Amino acid sequence: MDSGVLNATTADRILRIVLLHDEAEGAIQVERALSASSLRHLLRCVKSEAAFCSALDMLPHAIVADYHTVAVDWRRAVQLTRERFPEIPVVFIANAFTEKQAIEAVGFGATDLISRQQLERLAPVIRTAIRMNELRRYASNVHEQLAQSESDFRSAFENAAIGMAMTTLDGRWLNANNTLCQFLGYSEAELLATDCNGVTHPDDVAGDVELLKHLVGGRLTSTQREKRYLHKNGDPVWAQVTASLVKGADGQPRYQMLYVLDIKHRMEAEERFRATFEQAAVGIAHVSMDEKIVRVNRRFCDIVGYSERELLGTVPRFLDHPDDKSVGRVERERLTVDEIFQFVEDGRYVRKDGSVVWVRRTESLARDDGGRPQYFIRVIEDISERKQAEQRLARADRARPACAH
Repeated sequence: MDSGVLNATTADRILRIVLLHDEAEGAIQVERALSASSLRHLLRCVKSEAAFCSALDMLPHAIVADYHTVAVDWRRAVQLTRERFPEIPVVFIANAFTEKQAIEAVGFGATDLISRQQLERLAPVIRTAIRMNELRRYASNVHEQLAQSESDFRSAFENAAIGMAMTTLDGRWLNANNTLCQFLGYSEAELLATDCNGVTHPDDVAGDVELLKHLVGGRLTSTQREKRYLHKNGDPVWAQVTASLVKGADGQPRYQMLYVLDIKHRMEAEERFRATFEQAAVGIAHVSMDEKIVRVNRRFCDIVGYSERELLGTVPRFLDHPDDKSVGRVERERLTVDEIFQFVEDGRYVRKDGSVVWVRRTESLARDDGGRPQYFIRVIEDISERKQAEQRLARADRARPACAH
């Protein structure tokens, strides 16, 4: 394998992806998320263990599975995959994951866990995992030929676009490339004088220690997680870190290889979006193309009186007052074909407690870079006070002629 692998992408390949999912609707959501990302793929959906095993014969590039699939327990899905393919990404999806579930799944061999509200992360996760696998295979190949091609390895190591390092099994740095040193703000000499835990955010140290135990114990061939390092200036910096062990001729682990991808800009952008979304003075909901709520902010919940958990996955038409005739469905079709940019209408919502609230709803459509529809953006403003003022004024106008007479 030549050094060109360091610049390879998945863009020129059709990726074979196996989806283990009980429900057709969930499978459709996954297909839409993958298609929306422009990921070239062939998706095969299966519902049983027998079909899953058969699908593995197609030599998939990645596995996506519903964490709560009834036919095949998630641990069994990982086991069946890892028995044949130790490195391919296995990504689980669910409405939500507890911290305990996430740690257990990653420790058992899952690549990542994604909530249904963040399916836009699925394609990037698959791309990155495949990329990391290629880099690991490359590094392993270079190691086998190290005695004959030390200079080639050093060149690939130093010029890699991502951070790379070798560490001892107890976390001491052996070497680190320039990309990693720049990412952390240290010179190589300064970095080698520390250890991995010393430049890791204190809250993330325990997770590193646990995953390293799984590597050394032979339960996993590699691990991948998002974590925070500490820059030399003390600021936390986010990275996606893939770790694997390099073994000697006797099969015993010799040292750990780390591949560190800078994701701080992505994390900062996600945090800015979350803050803006959650703290907006108006209610905001993201509604899927099949008209189900996939994301909702705090103000929206306050206006309608339902919690976020109660709203997610529902069709928002249930909020409409039964006497109101909304033009929403027709106008959304016009949004989809790009006939209009947005539409606005006033109407009444029935809150959870049965009370009625007047809202002004502005709706638009989010599209990906290729112009493909992704989801509707519904912004609602409580206009009850305005409507009440208008009604009082109308009653006063009606009363004037009677008084004059």
